[in-house]
Amino acid sequence: MGILLLIIFAGLELYLFYAFRNAFTDTIWANVGVAYVIISIITFFITYFKVASAIRSGVYNATLTNNLLMGFSFAFFMTNFVLIAVFFVEDVFRMLDYIWQLLPFRDTGETKFAGRRQFIGMTATLLAAVPFSALIYGVLQGRYNYKVFNIPLKFTDLPKAFDGFKVVQISDVHSGSFDNIEEVERAVNIIQDQNPDLIVFTGDWINSHAEELQPYVHIFKQLKAPFGKYAVWGNHDYGRGRSNQDNIEILRGLVNDAGFQVLENENITIEKGGESIKLFGVENWGKPPFPQIGDLQKAKENSEKGVFSILLSHDPTHWDAKVINDDHHFHLTLSGHTHGAQIGIEAKWLRWSPSKYIYPRWAGIYKEKGQYLYVNRGFGFLGYPGRAGINPEIAAIELKKA
Repeated sequence: MGILLLIIFAGLELYLFYAFRNAFTDTIWANVGVAYVIISIITFFITYFKVASAIRSGVYNATLTNNLLMGFSFAFFMTNFVLIAVFFVEDVFRMLDYIWQLLPFRDTGETKFAGRRQFIGMTATLLAAVPFSALIYGVLQGRYNYKVFNIPLKFTDLPKAFDGFKVVQISDVHSGSFDNIEEVERAVNIIQDQNPDLIVFTGDWINSHAEELQPYVHIFKQLKAPFGKYAVWGNHDYGRGRSNQDNIEILRGLVNDAGFQVLENENITIEKGGESIKLFGVENWGKPPFPQIGDLQKAKENSEKGVFSILLSHDPTHWDAKVINDDHHFHLTLSGHTHGAQIGIEAKWLRWSPSKYIYPRWAGIYKEKGQYLYVNRGFGFLGYPGRAGINPEIAAIELKKA
């Protein structure tokens, strides 16, 4: 499979090489295009053999160099699709023009295949510059550009003592991807600056091995909240390369050392001013190929209906599949998992991410049947070591009595 990928990539790069050579009569622009292709090839091949092979072996070392290699390779790879799309459309019209010349009722004399137009080459270059610049920015600056999302939510049946209660949510740390411990410390300080009453984590501490969290345990241990710190498992937390149970046992110890209590299909009561709410947590439940270990019925044991309820569930697909139609009314479900694809646009009049084509509820707040779902965009990054348009998130959710 790896060799086939390399052959396909080499073929596409060869196509771009000749497209640039033929598109520009200006030698300087032609040389720029050719140089781009050569740098793209070199970057991809170094990344493939140095980084991708390390990931497959399960010993990927998230150094700054490796992350930059992966990030630039990803930027080149995605940008090449834009370039190829433009040149391919031109080729289709060139081919149609040639076929038109060959028709018997056409007497045009000599038939010839039309050359490339410099205008198309310039158009392809300008269009490709936009995603390339955004993706490179996402690698160099975006991945640690943490953003606080303040979300006030009103409920008529919220116990009065909890009016103004602040729940700070983080999700999808993916500690094995970090290459800058100082930036993680800075983000933890931002979390603490929100003055949380309760801190929750909704899954994916790691990429694959529990030990990835070890260098950051002392940092997350610094987080303080008067009503505690709670977490649930995400799909990555079950590990790879050893039995799932072994990975969970090691990770549970590290998470506990960081001061978080893991809720595994269970619930706890949070009391304040003589009143109480319930916090539920389930193990990961997602659509295949992700595990469906979460047991909502087990999590509800020893809890009465009508109590104000918050549910922690890593994968937002669980909400539609099981939660909103359950006989227990979960006022607020907190999820993560999607990362908002780490790439997208979130502006006043436009909100888009490729994540929406896989997850209808991919980021932010959703409401249905009187219940809220909040999908966190994630604290860390995975795969593409950057954030382009979708910031790493710290969600500060304030419960208000309507």
